[in-house]
Amino acid sequence: MNGKERMIRQLRHEPVDRIACFEHFWDETHKTWEESGHLKPGESYADHFQFDMEEFWAFNLTADLDWKPQIVAETEETITYLDGNQATMK
Repeated sequence: MNGKERMIRQLRHEPVDRIACFEHFWDETHKTWEESGHLKPGESYADHFQFDMEEFWAFNLTADLDWKPQIVAETEETITYLDGNQATMK
């Protein structure tokens, strides 16, 4: 059974050979794991951990699609800005 079949069957409450696996990590975690040698450069979590699906996000949840990000503050390491939801992002 491949990952797609496993996920579909599990969502339909049908028997599977094992529970489908998926996890999401922050981008900073991926960078840290690459720098420390736990992941090969460019290696995906799905490949490394043999997940049954990869992250996919088809929705844009921005309230104001015409909004242009406005920089609030900037340092050498970070940029703080207002996004289309009027949220302060760093």
